[in-house]
Amino acid sequence: MIAEKLRKAVLQAAMQGKLTEQLPEDGDARDLLAEIQQKTQRKIKAGEIKATKPLPPIDPEEVLYEIPENWVWTRLGNVISDNGQKVPDSEFTYIDIGSINNKTLQLGDLSNVLTPENAPSRARKIVKQGDGLYSTVRPYLHNACVIDKKIEPPPIASTGFLVIAPIHKTSVSYVLNWLVSPVCDKLINDVSNSRGVAYPAIPESKLKRIPIPLPPYSEQLRIIARIESFLLLLFELEKKEVELDVLEKEFPEKLKKSLLQAAMQGKLTEQLSEDGDAKYLLAEIQQEKKRKIKAGEIKAAKPLPPIDPDEIPYEIPENWVWTQLGNVITNNGQKVPDSEFTYIDIGSINNKTMQLGDLSNVLTPENAPSRARKIIKQGDGIYSTVRPYLHNACVIDKKIEPPPIASTGFFVIAPIYKTSVPYVLNWLVSPVCDNLINDVSNSRGVAYPAIPESNLKRIPIPLAPFSEQKRIVSVLDKLLPLSEGLRQS
Repeated sequence: MIAEKLRKAVLQAAMQGKLTEQLPEDGDARDLLAEIQQKTQRKIKAGEIKATKPLPPIDPEEVLYEIPENWVWTRLGNVISDNGQKVPDSEFTYIDIGSINNKTLQLGDLSNVLTPENAPSRARKIVKQGDGLYSTVRPYLHNACVIDKKIEPPPIASTGFLVIAPIHKTSVSYVLNWLVSPVCDKLINDVSNSRGVAYPAIPESKLKRIPIPLPPYSEQLRIIARIESFLLLLFELEKKEVELDVLEKEFPEKLKKSLLQAAMQGKLTEQLSEDGDAKYLLAEIQQEKKRKIKAGEIKAAKPLPPIDPDEIPYEIPENWVWTQLGNVITNNGQKVPDSEFTYIDIGSINNKTMQLGDLSNVLTPENAPSRARKIIKQGDGIYSTVRPYLHNACVIDKKIEPPPIASTGFFVIAPIYKTSVPYVLNWLVSPVCDNLINDVSNSRGVAYPAIPESNLKRIPIPLAPFSEQKRIVSVLDKLLPLSEGLRQS
């Protein structure tokens, strides 16, 4: 994301002295480093901090980049200390890795108050107001913050932190921003710095050897003020980027739904008078249905009640008509497989493209699952009645050998007369129809909820003249792949 790239660029520029003006009155950081070393010796002599083995001077090859003349490269351990460790002996506020917001570098929830009896073995690090914490545990290296408030009961931090206690005129915020800056982060993430496998961490001894560019103290403070002003702007940018990212991810699906709904309202195609009236088409379908029943081609079913005005979801063109789905389609019945067949299950369909996928699931009658019953033919449609796979729908647009048999989890859509199967499928997955189907009153079962076929047949459908149905399908065939392409780009 742009905000993250800018954040890294800002940190790196700041740590090179490129965001602030270098002022002669700041003095030279070499003198500051000498003062820090004197202060360190005084504190060791007073027993305030423990003596440690001196760190070697910076090798020229360790210098990462050029810095202003009045800055100096030194090692982290030369400018910071810690407060030691202790076993908790009274109630304390435990600060663990997860207590820190690694986006804002701030302390989060401090409600984890524990007693000595409940203290985890890692609760050992003494921290005080003004100190810094930096997680030494991968992948949480950016879980870092300043203890910028008085905490009661007194805090104890996890041993997964490096405690950054200032010795003399060293800004803790400056040190933390250096540690999370790109150049330093790359150093720390070097595999040679890791130990362990399941719980890799950076040894403190290696962290203290990390080079740090030390500016004069006044310059450190100016750098932090500059970084904070930039980060506030970047934080707002990041929020906008997240919102945009969500919008981009949702847009293809919203576009698809809008296209489907507009198509099913006759808004994507021209209404032509020569198409005729769908009321007459519906009458022709009823006549053809009676003929097929009489000829034994399809089974008779109980007549469906007329559409109630309250069931009409929206207005349609004048030459369209609302009817029930069961009035315009039929099915081919069921059978127990008696020869080798191609089994089409819910997972055989790509619900993004509404196309058949792999057809290699060829079975013998002996291996047929109990759900392999639905007879389907080339030109039919199938629509999954099983949640959450309601959009697993497609047209059987090719000759399949051996002949296919579909799962009883499908609703088979066999046209009776001048009803476009793709048109019916596009209606079933359109937003308005999808809401009707997803109504809880249409479900049955709990572990395996499905839509009863009787309920599906009662679903209203806006029936357009046949020529208009084909034009609608043609337009959607061109536009829906474009919305899918947006999803993949």
